[in-house]
Amino acid sequence: MKLFYRTRGKHQTPAIRRGRWAEPVGRPVSAYRMRRRSRAAALMTALFIMAAVTAVVIAMVDTDMIQYAALHNTLDYERARYLAEAGIAHALAMLESDPSWRGTIPATEYPLGSGSVYEAEATDGTSGKVIVRATGKSGTTVRRLEAVVDFGG
Repeated sequence: MKLFYRTRGKHQTPAIRRGRWAEPVGRPVSAYRMRRRSRAAALMTALFIMAAVTAVVIAMVDTDMIQYAALHNTLDYERARYLAEAGIAHALAMLESDPSWRGTIPATEYPLGSGSVYEAEATDGTSGKVIVRATGKSGTTVRRLEAVVDFGG
């Protein structure tokens, strides 16, 4: 039978080792403390890795959101340009059917229900030319185009 000491508060009392933990006298660090320290180190390592992975994921999501916003702006920009071109084409069709027509094409939603609109106007320019101005609106983006029509041959 070996006699070991177990610490209770500030006092040391002798204990007989019968399956219970006890530190033998003279050993600086017990196996129990070593396991506890390695568990704490493993926990700290796991927390550090989780923080690093979280930072990477947040950076990726932020990049994706910026790319999505840029794509959305590009789509609105191009859509507004095409709508302004549709306004020019509409005004040119009006001028083709009646060369003396000068007027305004009111805001026309195209396609219906999309919220995107174009409008156009035709005015007299210098030397018998006609100036056609059109505006396309898609979302918050507005594009303006101007065409000069010369009926001379």
